[in-house]
Amino acid sequence: MILHRLVYCALFAYLFLPSPLQPQEKKVATGSKIMIAAHPLAAQAGMEMYRKGGSVVDVAVAAAYCLGVVEPHGSGIGGEGMMLLYDASSNRYSVVDFKAVAPAGATYEILDYTNRDAWRRTIRGASVPGTVAGLELAREKFGRLDRKTVLQPAIDYALQGFRADSSLVANLDTYRQILWKDPHSRQTFYPGDTLPAPGTLLSNPAYGKTLQEIQSGGVDAFYSGSIAQAIVEDMELHGGLMTMADLRSYRALVREPLSGEYRDYTVVTTPPPCGGMHLLEALGMLKFFDLEECRKQDGFSYHLVAEVCKLMFRDEAVLNGDPDFADVPVGAVSSNAYAFERLMNIELSRAQHPAQVEAGDFGGGHTTHLSVMDMEGNAVALTTTLSSLFGTGHSVDGGGFLLNNEMQNYPPSPDHPNALEAHKPVVTSLVPTML
Repeated sequence: MILHRLVYCALFAYLFLPSPLQPQEKKVATGSKIMIAAHPLAAQAGMEMYRKGGSVVDVAVAAAYCLGVVEPHGSGIGGEGMMLLYDASSNRYSVVDFKAVAPAGATYEILDYTNRDAWRRTIRGASVPGTVAGLELAREKFGRLDRKTVLQPAIDYALQGFRADSSLVANLDTYRQILWKDPHSRQTFYPGDTLPAPGTLLSNPAYGKTLQEIQSGGVDAFYSGSIAQAIVEDMELHGGLMTMADLRSYRALVREPLSGEYRDYTVVTTPPPCGGMHLLEALGMLKFFDLEECRKQDGFSYHLVAEVCKLMFRDEAVLNGDPDFADVPVGAVSSNAYAFERLMNIELSRAQHPAQVEAGDFGGGHTTHLSVMDMEGNAVALTTTLSSLFGTGHSVDGGGFLLNNEMQNYPPSPDHPNALEAHKPVVTSLVPTML
């Protein structure tokens, strides 16, 4: 959860804090369309979909599949995500929710949450992946191109190879001890048992073959066909918890987004179980301040954002949840009245220790992100993740893809409102947002 929180912190730092640094541009654009992603090859794949007549959703889906190949530490088909999209012709926003869910066999008796380090980087840390179901639901419902066209660039990169960039190499160096525990991950990412240098041609034929199976068989190939069988056999061999029944029962969902006001902007963001309502809560607190003046006070803007984030994260831990499993006070948490009430808990002259921060009372990661927009105003904001960088570090035997480790993010107490339950998604801070 600490790494998921960086999503919030990066947004607030960009909006409210002075910075001498210019962010690195990773975009490909034409005069009427733009594609921004964490890797240029993914962005180029997205632009190719534009040239083939695709919609912004086709562009985003193609780029997301590519990121799983060329940026494997951040995402992949063994992960999860949330997509926020805007259709200009209907003036309508939609959210595609493809959060991973807990296997039915995962319990507090089997997973010791007082010692997560013992299992979170093993196959037992894996939740049922949602990425394939979510990307295909988005493409089928909101896209224009067929599955073969959208998947082909990722397949080409996996089979023919791509040049490793410095970011991938640095992460492979940092997480070598984790990845080397799994023979398939080791073989894929460290050819000849050596750390690849930047510019090394890397390929992942097994991943390419898996994507080809999805290309021909769609969602069924992953959740009930040959890929599902490979996942289940891998689980049985290595002591994992996911079953064929878990995979077959998985469904991605289309949800209504949340929206709120921040000064002169309408903010559209993700609903529970993701953290959009807490983003609106935090913005609601910050709009009571003159932020231009705050920036002029030495260090005060940093202090203010830090204190707002403490309240927001505390509320997220206690009040957020999946609406299919709990009553979530969305309207109250994202209201101006609640934001003002929480604002009264901020010490403007000193920092509070996080342990002293209490949740509000009503009286009664590691990710990758991409953005797409065309000249008509159609837009997509898509965040996908494996939870930790490289997820479990475990690659499915013969599948070539890493499994997420979202199971680590459930609270340690079975009495917590977001406690682990069969097929329940964990609360995380995935907040693709549009203004």
